[in-house]
Amino acid sequence: MRTQWNRAAVSSNLETLEGRRLMAASPYTVVDLGIVDATQGQATVGINEAGQVFNAKGVWSLGKKGRVYYTPLATEQEKKNLFANDLNDQGQLAGNMYYSMKGYQPTIFSPQKGGKPHAAFRVDSPTPKDAKGLGINNLTQVVGTATTASYGSTAFLANLRKGKVAMVDLDKSKPAGVTMELRRALDINEAGLIIVQGGTAGSNANDRGAIVRVTKKGVTVAELPYLTADKPTATPQGINELGQIVGYSGVPGYQTAHAVLWQSTKKGIRGLDLGTLGGDDSRAVDINDKGQIVGTAEPNIGLARAVVWTPGKKGRYGVTDLYAAAKPSGFYVRYATGINEQGWISAEGTGQDGKQHALLLVPNTKGVTAAATAETAKSPAVAPTAKPAPMAKASLFSAKRVADDGVWN
Repeated sequence: MRTQWNRAAVSSNLETLEGRRLMAASPYTVVDLGIVDATQGQATVGINEAGQVFNAKGVWSLGKKGRVYYTPLATEQEKKNLFANDLNDQGQLAGNMYYSMKGYQPTIFSPQKGGKPHAAFRVDSPTPKDAKGLGINNLTQVVGTATTASYGSTAFLANLRKGKVAMVDLDKSKPAGVTMELRRALDINEAGLIIVQGGTAGSNANDRGAIVRVTKKGVTVAELPYLTADKPTATPQGINELGQIVGYSGVPGYQTAHAVLWQSTKKGIRGLDLGTLGGDDSRAVDINDKGQIVGTAEPNIGLARAVVWTPGKKGRYGVTDLYAAAKPSGFYVRYATGINEQGWISAEGTGQDGKQHALLLVPNTKGVTAAATAETAKSPAVAPTAKPAPMAKASLFSAKRVADDGVWN
């Protein structure tokens, strides 16, 4: 169950940002979180329900009087040996850290008071070699990938209870009839649904995707369909509390793919092509419970840019070009990396100084509604629920299904 945050207080903090609130250009207010140097890697990775934005090395928070605080995961001496990959609503991060006798191991970084570096808790790998935590939910369940003795990869789930860790090797625990190797567990929602990347045995390509659930009876695996037989690839990236999954799937062309929304229908799991901005390529990376999806898309001319897909009337998805929406702020918003239930978007872009900046995009409601005009695809409407529905025995998704309107591939 999601943590209920005081949204009014968080919004009030935003209103009083001291010099960091840039031009409130419709439809988004762009908050410059600061310049990110090369040692920090990707400028932003995601955002949680408290409006905290994170990257591989630390977390930005909106404090009292609108001040923006950046809390590092470690001291300067330790920074090179740790990485964060996901953030839950309690402020805990899942990642990996180097330990002298163990190598890189999955680690949970927990916030401390007073802006101190986060405290680290090691989650030992199910294999004798390196591993990393890639996803964490509010129940402190961690998923990730570990290097096997033969230098392959296996996906894992770590359940933390009262300081003890119960580890599940997902690939070893899968049913006998599953041919896909489960190599990288990327994310997990509150219902325990896990999205996994993998591939065919004997191939190094991680070109197949699946949704996995672990119960007392064992591990259940359902593979995600691809968009076209010409390029049979499916790469999941994010999952919401309704079991909707986003990512991308190959389409004809050189190294091209289209953003996809996967969900359950009466005919099984179906994928919806979300399209582009007129170019060849698009990728989706995160989805909230309202069905809002963020990622990147190519226009007919120029480089890929950040976008948000929003479900509209009659089940159609509209796409908003975040580069165009944020242009009055002076930033070229290249990547959107996460979205929370308020529609706040973590992003990164290039400033007028030519440097990489971490950004927070906050919707001005009327502007966002007006901006989502470019309809791309028709999709079954999904009514959000406050709490995930009970799991059906025959399905990995919630018992409440959506109607199949024949549009899904």
